[in-house]
Amino acid sequence: MLNHGEHRNGWRGGNLVSIALLGLVAFGARQPALADWRFCNNTPEQAFVAIAVDNGDGYISMGWTGVPACGGCATALGGMPNNRGAFYSAHIDSLKWEGDNQFCVGLRDFTFKQENRVPGACEHRGGHKDDFAPTRLTGNNFTTNLNGRIAGKMCQKW
Repeated sequence: MLNHGEHRNGWRGGNLVSIALLGLVAFGARQPALADWRFCNNTPEQAFVAIAVDNGDGYISMGWTGVPACGGCATALGGMPNNRGAFYSAHIDSLKWEGDNQFCVGLRDFTFKQENRVPGACEHRGGHKDDFAPTRLTGNNFTTNLNGRIAGKMCQKW
């Protein structure tokens, strides 16, 4: 008669799990490094950020993340594998941070997947193309700083 958890070959389930865990440790099983992508805003107005990231099956664009003024920070994406393509577009009323790579954005909170690959799909879903700047996520945490001056406005230094 077999005891609970014992197989016909005499191995207990717990022994098999222990051997599997030992193998993972011995052979250095590695998880991909995950990066949190934060934005810090060093201007006197709240900024809004959209990002586009390679999820391994094409680019996904998403936004808008509000980033508080005067040194405030916000995480636009947490837990993304690093060393993938990453782009951003950010704006306040009088400044814009952009590049020359276009991705689909919406007027309100949005996430677009296939719309970045299929011609006309962005506009069909109510979005429009916006210009994004490239960057590279290279560590476990990555921060993009938004810097700029606005005439007649300053952050208070206490």
